[in-house]
Amino acid sequence: MFSIPIPGNTGSTRYRDLGHQGEYELPRRLVTSPGHTVELGDCKVHLDPDIRIELRPKHAKSECANLYLFGQDSASQKHLEKNGVGIRDLFLFFGLFRCAKLNGDSASFVPGAREKHMLWGWLQVGKIFPLERGDTVPEKLKCAGHHPHLESREPPRNCIYAATPKLSLSENLDGAGIFDKYDPDLCLTTKDERGPSYWTLPAFFKEVGMTYHGPTTSRGLHTWKRQGKLIHGQSVGRGQEFVMKTDEVNDKVKREIETWLESIFKHAKRSN
Repeated sequence: MFSIPIPGNTGSTRYRDLGHQGEYELPRRLVTSPGHTVELGDCKVHLDPDIRIELRPKHAKSECANLYLFGQDSASQKHLEKNGVGIRDLFLFFGLFRCAKLNGDSASFVPGAREKHMLWGWLQVGKIFPLERGDTVPEKLKCAGHHPHLESREPPRNCIYAATPKLSLSENLDGAGIFDKYDPDLCLTTKDERGPSYWTLPAFFKEVGMTYHGPTTSRGLHTWKRQGKLIHGQSVGRGQEFVMKTDEVNDKVKREIETWLESIFKHAKRSN
């Protein structure tokens, strides 16, 4: 799987500056449908989360080789702060994926292939750096001038999360990384469902809860249907961060969460 970073509005880094993920170069153009091509090369790019060392732009400093970063600001960062996201908490990154064929520096979506929401990466929080305009850049981040939340610090509540050296669930994994191979375990979208936002999740989500899916919302988890150990329903259309608080769960739910995470991280790309 290859998650293409979103376009950016600020900074100097462009898609043509980015590297590769494993054996695959970042596509410079996307053929989204017959006769319609999106040229990416000269467009500015927002490389965040920054958890793929090989994908970083050529001007990124080598001193940052073991530094994995994720930035946030404005209302999204306020949501994280409000819900107490902090040290040792775990981000699971998901995106919209579709089967594609690579041909040189072009990627063409396979006609008729379904769009799916997939988990593609993670970052466990080791340090948090609030970094608004005028703040002094910490020594640890001075090598990371390529990161969009360091290049531009205009938005309020600008903040950078740095990963732990190792994942607490497995010392064989870095504190941030990717799932580079497709597997159904990583798929959030319900099989044979009509849209990517219709998800299947473990039933404990309904017990623990998830932000933006509360009892007062039209797509709250209380509306999702349960089938055995799973629940099915429609997620909020344009989610940025959904937070699940696990601090006070009972031992049974804790074991269920651990089992689910183990089923995900067995597909993680291993540290070199």
